[in-house]
Amino acid sequence: KSSVQMISDLRPTIAASRLQFMLENLSIVDGNDRERFDRIVDLHGLCAIQDAPETQILNLWICIESLIPSEPSRSKINNIIQTASPLLMLTYIRRLTKNLLRDLLEWNKKVTRQILKRIPHNSDEWSAIKVLMLLSPEYEELRKELYARLDDFPLLRHRIYTLSEIFSSKEKVQSLLSEHRKKVEWQIRRIYRTRNLLVHSGRTPTYLSTLIENAHDYLDSMLLEILEMSCSAKRISTFRQAFELFHLQHNQYEKSIKALTNITHENVATIYHSRPPRKTVDDIYENHNRMLGGASAGIAQPQT
Repeated sequence: KSSVQMISDLRPTIAASRLQFMLENLSIVDGNDRERFDRIVDLHGLCAIQDAPETQILNLWICIESLIPSEPSRSKINNIIQTASPLLMLTYIRRLTKNLLRDLLEWNKKVTRQILKRIPHNSDEWSAIKVLMLLSPEYEELRKELYARLDDFPLLRHRIYTLSEIFSSKEKVQSLLSEHRKKVEWQIRRIYRTRNLLVHSGRTPTYLSTLIENAHDYLDSMLLEILEMSCSAKRISTFRQAFELFHLQHNQYEKSIKALTNITHENVATIYHSRPPRKTVDDIYENHNRMLGGASAGIAQPQT
């Protein structure tokens, strides 16, 4: 496969339903941002069908640069890092957890479900949060049962053990997030330097495939979170609003983790940081009714 395809993707049925929901509820209506969004989608599509890695990394960087609002007081690269980092930090633990859940289901769906059923929790993302609860100190005995079944899969068992050690204290969680932030910043700078190298000298570095994979991953993460925010009750209408909201959420996220004393099954949801709820039926009705001229359009409000 091409490097641009070497990232996780949604199953077709899930992708189709999400696309349909987005088309019906997307609130990015600002003229300039809507044009930029369409251009980003077009360039993203070109990356998937092109074979030249140099063209792929240039198109991906153009997408990232187009997505992030400019800030005259900062240099281009510093602005991209400071604007994108809060969003990528908010999603990091959530993605670690979901990736572990996916791998556990691929290993043994029946055993994974049996173990998760023994963890009481109820939320919109209950499976992923249960995995995070499984990593907390209170479920050490349940983890030991899982370890015993993973004798033939030492890498997966070691990964679960390593994550459980990290999620044993808030200090280790904070250290994990701090280390991830530094690595994200370094990698974005590498992508930018490589872009400049290709444009100004035409030289291709040997590690280009890794940068393409990371750049595509960063772009997809930002796009998906912005689309979810646009289709949520937050009702943002521009990219700038979305990134400002992510910045505020990240500040609150750091404060919430700092305020923890011990990590327990009751507060792991704070570390997980779930997505905001999508629009309710009433929200969708109000948005649709407003576009059609309000009550004068003669539309009956749906029953909820």
